[in-house]
Amino acid sequence: MFFSPLSSYLFYIIPVLINNFNIPIYMYKRLSILSICSSIYHITDQYSLNTNPLLLKISEWLDGSSIILVCNSFLFNNKTNILIDQQLLLFYSITKLVSNVEIVKKIIYSITFLKMAYIRPVVSIPFLFGGTGFYNYIQNNKWNHYNRSIWHLGMSVYIGLSMHYLL
Repeated sequence: MFFSPLSSYLFYIIPVLINNFNIPIYMYKRLSILSICSSIYHITDQYSLNTNPLLLKISEWLDGSSIILVCNSFLFNNKTNILIDQQLLLFYSITKLVSNVEIVKKIIYSITFLKMAYIRPVVSIPFLFGGTGFYNYIQNNKWNHYNRSIWHLGMSVYIGLSMHYLL
């Protein structure tokens, strides 16, 4: 049970190490939230075994909300723009919890990648590497240690390299 969420902490550790602990305070907080929520989601996903779908849905919502918070930091590059965060999280919450649609998260994630790849093309390499783990997840329709670790490693390096934009 304790090894399942360990790769989620790469979201915090790798960006901090890549940037030599030189990242804005609000990003420390957002990366911490992302790591914790991702861990909760993967623990719930692995051990719920479809016995508690509401718990899994709530943990997916927490994970998606934390992803949106981190992505918004790159999209809007403004730590004080809490109104945008609130509106997007509210819209995401409604679509996720009512109809289980994650279109808001997918759009935000895609736009963030396109912007960061345009600004700093090297981020495409770890993003594509992480994408192989996600592709494996789609094929198997289940997170396992292999695809989750590859996804988290690729995305954490992607976030770390993208963070130069915020500095």
